[in-house]
Amino acid sequence: MTNGAPYQSRFEQTSLGVLVFLTALLYCMAFCVPTPRLSVFAPPPSALEGEARPQPVIFLTLSTLLPPMPERLSARALQTVFEQWEYSLESVADGMRQVPPLHVQAIPGDMQHIPDSVERKDLFLRLMLPLILQVNDEILSERRRLIALRRQMGRGMPLSWDENEWLAERFAHYRIAPTESIERLLLHVDIIPPSLALAQAAMESGWGTSRLARRRNVLFGQTTTGEDLESVAVKDAGKRVIYYKTFATPVDAVRGYVRNLNSHAAYASFRRVRAEKRTSGVPLTGEGLVENLENYAEMAKYTRNLQRVIHSSDLGDLDEATLAIRTDVLRF
Repeated sequence: MTNGAPYQSRFEQTSLGVLVFLTALLYCMAFCVPTPRLSVFAPPPSALEGEARPQPVIFLTLSTLLPPMPERLSARALQTVFEQWEYSLESVADGMRQVPPLHVQAIPGDMQHIPDSVERKDLFLRLMLPLILQVNDEILSERRRLIALRRQMGRGMPLSWDENEWLAERFAHYRIAPTESIERLLLHVDIIPPSLALAQAAMESGWGTSRLARRRNVLFGQTTTGEDLESVAVKDAGKRVIYYKTFATPVDAVRGYVRNLNSHAAYASFRRVRAEKRTSGVPLTGEGLVENLENYAEMAKYTRNLQRVIHSSDLGDLDEATLAIRTDVLRF
């Protein structure tokens, strides 16, 4: 991988060979894992209004025999934690406060019992926002390192063994051929606007009230195959058996969702438009990218419904939110 810079020394040629070998190995390993298919969880209109969608029949299969979920706070206890931190969406949207790094380890099991839909939506958004910002920060850290390596290679400076290994892992993680350039990889390594991630989580999980969201952190409706041990099988209204990807914690679900948008071939146009905006200095917003997610679900007018959620809940005000800097992440 030269990225436009010629390799002249034998050491540099060896370094390149090591990188290609490691990338090819990891790339092959990555393709041994089933690629998540597109979401087919089409929520009824009630889900857009904050009501729990009808629950599908869950079949007990080997793929549902997962480790027990961590202890979870009740919805009321979680609200108390947020109040103690003086954490509100209004203060974040106004730019008066950063988002505290509060990592909820499990969706409250009684989310669906909060009688006030406004209160229920607010709680869901507050618990999801720190997780989305955390994953975006991780992505930006990767992106900065890739840019630094690209600059290093452009100057004709060889990469170390650790740098080659890390780079190979990134190519494999995003399922990109090892012969591609860092420039190509950067198309896949960028953030998802918080407003867009929040809106999709809200629609796909019924604002955290769906059974699969509460029990197995199926927050973004990602599907997989029956061979995936971290999955649960359900029947949809048409009696089709669908395997949904499950996750140990909500933040793992966010990471899976971001990787899906950053690697699946169905979202190539989303990544292309995002890169164009990044290059031209246009801020990345949910409003500016939502129309490129028409392939995410089979439901009609999916992107229009996403726009509706973004607008009705003023999620665009959260696209500039930042995570408070701490030496630790608070998990509960």
